[in-house]
Amino acid sequence: SAPTGVTIGSDSASNVACVDDTITLAANVAPAGASQTVVWSTDDTDIISIASADEIATNSMEVTANKIKVTALKEGTATITATAGTVSTTYTLTIGEKQIGLTAAIDGTQTIDKGASIPTTRRRPTTRSS
Repeated sequence: SAPTGVTIGSDSASNVACVDDTITLAANVAPAGASQTVVWSTDDTDIISIASADEIATNSMEVTANKIKVTALKEGTATITATAGTVSTTYTLTIGEKQIGLTAAIDGTQTIDKGASIPTTRRRPTTRSS
């Protein structure tokens, strides 16, 4: 029988990701006896890349698979469409700036003005030999 509906599920708790994040989207086609072939597309391959979940990420406009990996490339909003037969649905993903954890130790003699930059030094991890 022909597909009458398609829904998109995500392994992410929200429709928001950070640059370099990868999320998995899966399509569910109704009814269960319908062809489960799903064609995925995106409106912006500069913001995200899509690939079938078992492929290495490719920067393609269109992928045919039931499950895809979406990789966030840069900040912005992209729409992903899942089409099964003549029915489709969309999933909008907003990409934000990559989050970096930072811990600062400040003694009583230092002050930081609101909004000021803090110079940081990267340290290489040290390994101990036994």
